[in-house]
Amino acid sequence: MNGFQSDHVQEVSRTLSQLFKNHQFTDVTLSLHGSEFQSNRMLLACSSAYFRALLEFKPQLMTESHFDISSPYLTLEGFSYLIRFINSLGQDCPKISPDTYESVYVAASFLQVTSLQHMLSELISQNLTPTNVLGALKLAHVFDDHVLYRKSMFVLLDRFDEIDFFSEDFVALEENQLERIMLSDDLNVSREGTVIRALLAWVSHDVNTRTEFFRRVFVRLLRLPLVKASDLKHIVTIPEFAVAREAISLLVWAYRTLTGPFVAPRTVPQQGPPDVSILPEFDHICHPRTGTNFRIHAIGGLEELSIKLSSSAHPNHCAEFLLYDHEVSMATPQIAPTEPARVHHAIATTLSWIYLVGGESEEGQLMSHCTRYNLVERAWFPMAGLDAPRSHHQIVCVETYVYAFGGYRLNWATGYSPATDSILVYDAIVNQWTTAPHRLPFAPIDFGVCLIPSKRMIMLAGGLHEHAVELRPTDRVLLYDPAEDSHACFITLPRLPLPLTGLALVYDEAGDQVFACGGQTDSTFAGQPNVIAGYLFGQILSFSFDSNTWSFVTVLDCPRYRASALLHRSTLYVLGGITVDEVVERTAHLFTDSASDLSAESSADWEIVVQQKQALIQLGQINPARPSLLQAPFHTCHVIEAWSLREPVRVHHSMLQSVEGMIDVSTDQTGEDEDVTDTSRLVRIRRLRLPPARYSDGCPVLPRCLSNYCIAPYFS
Repeated sequence: MNGFQSDHVQEVSRTLSQLFKNHQFTDVTLSLHGSEFQSNRMLLACSSAYFRALLEFKPQLMTESHFDISSPYLTLEGFSYLIRFINSLGQDCPKISPDTYESVYVAASFLQVTSLQHMLSELISQNLTPTNVLGALKLAHVFDDHVLYRKSMFVLLDRFDEIDFFSEDFVALEENQLERIMLSDDLNVSREGTVIRALLAWVSHDVNTRTEFFRRVFVRLLRLPLVKASDLKHIVTIPEFAVAREAISLLVWAYRTLTGPFVAPRTVPQQGPPDVSILPEFDHICHPRTGTNFRIHAIGGLEELSIKLSSSAHPNHCAEFLLYDHEVSMATPQIAPTEPARVHHAIATTLSWIYLVGGESEEGQLMSHCTRYNLVERAWFPMAGLDAPRSHHQIVCVETYVYAFGGYRLNWATGYSPATDSILVYDAIVNQWTTAPHRLPFAPIDFGVCLIPSKRMIMLAGGLHEHAVELRPTDRVLLYDPAEDSHACFITLPRLPLPLTGLALVYDEAGDQVFACGGQTDSTFAGQPNVIAGYLFGQILSFSFDSNTWSFVTVLDCPRYRASALLHRSTLYVLGGITVDEVVERTAHLFTDSASDLSAESSADWEIVVQQKQALIQLGQINPARPSLLQAPFHTCHVIEAWSLREPVRVHHSMLQSVEGMIDVSTDQTGEDEDVTDTSRLVRIRRLRLPPARYSDGCPVLPRCLSNYCIAPYFS
């Protein structure tokens, strides 16, 4: 509309308002709750489908001049504003108070004044708060307003912690609405106990009719493994929930079943196990909610001699269990397992547990011992041991099960530890290992493995396989389907571009692809691009399930094998592993510079600083001191590498590329013509520069030899 047209509309609007004030050309009187409002039938019919239908319903009504509007939904306040809106072509309307948004919206929706409804819908959505969002959600549901419903649901999920669960609007939610809210991964809560309180408040409002609904769905709605025992003890004793005794009893039973021992308060009724059919499949309780924070953890490995000596004054600098902050810039020692440190072990995570399985002691003795760390309680718990000691194996968590593949397995009869093709399955609910009905088509050692959640399958790639009397790297790749009963459980995928052992795999759900990072090949490939001393492979490859092919992604600054690859929020991390002396010498300045910064900036004890610097300087020497487990030219890799897989990405300023003091400042790209708005595939690879992580006193973190890394939820 140009300026002249706009002026015309405003002039006509002013004239109409004045005419109606003078009761001129008003041929219709509308009556609501005893009050009368004047208007014109032509304006009413043009502005509202409701009024047009009313006036056209019967021919005799065309001459009728008085209409009674009767509806419990309409208020005088809302109806008065609507008539003024119609009579002035929407131009002469005072500012609406937020207190009257609902009444005007209801009037506009009920009487089908579309433009006014859209205006109020936008006003309501712009002023949503935890106090009024449930009311807005109800309005959107009643009047089928998809835009307002979507915006209200977003605010409700994002600020669920602030909702009053005893409010009239919340306890009036319908069953399907409550399910949609609580099943959502986007439900942003700091503690899962908040969701329990919400559900119990809703049930307690009408115990007689809602307890059966609770029985059917509560395990699906609640992610019980994320609930702290202390939180649950408090929740079940809240007086307002006392009427929901049966629901609380079911809740306590399910918590014990899914998470382990739980001592309930005496006031909680005790009952035998209910029908286990109420426990559905567990995939839904293994998904994180939006509010879940993730952190990188380092577990196991052995201390390097030089670092051990330099850290004698500060033993926590050699901690067996480390927790990194969200920027991977600081590490905090955590309570380590009570058992001796181990190497060649396997770790895997679920939403609430870290599993540590098997491995070898410093003396090379295989271990059958297993333990698990509860991320909610921050404590280690016992776990059933393996059927026989095992090392150089891999494990993967699938819902409440842990699958262990391959590795060296001790033969009790002979005392030898040959490679095994067996698959073990751990049931976390009953705390028991059993042998899977399947066996691997080969006996792999130091292979890559990752879960493909969308396909409910496990990928196995590379590793050492037996060739006559020796072990050699292989290029074989398989998909394993635990649900299959026959040999169809294994699907052969295209082979790796070259045989690799000790490669690290990680699945990228957004791109439906698997990254294969680093690894070690054999002498046949010496001299090939990105194959350095020790036959280390310095590339990252990706396997696309769409194209069913392997392709090159980027190069590693620090070629390594037996590393860990992790992916979180479109950032790919490669950590730990074994590299060679030339790489250690090339990257040592990162740590010596960090130590210099420490001596200049930190108030730490001077003796500790000197000892740290001496140990760090050794990293840059020719033939640096190496762990007793490794032989020349191999050495522990201390550098963390990271890449942003997609743009835009939010990173801390310390992670951005820096030209000074870095190994390589190149940016790896997949092409300039791709649609950067398409996040379903890899758009751009951008290398991130992470300075060496530090402890709280400023000393750089030098990870233990053969430590394993995982990413898991962090509950503050």
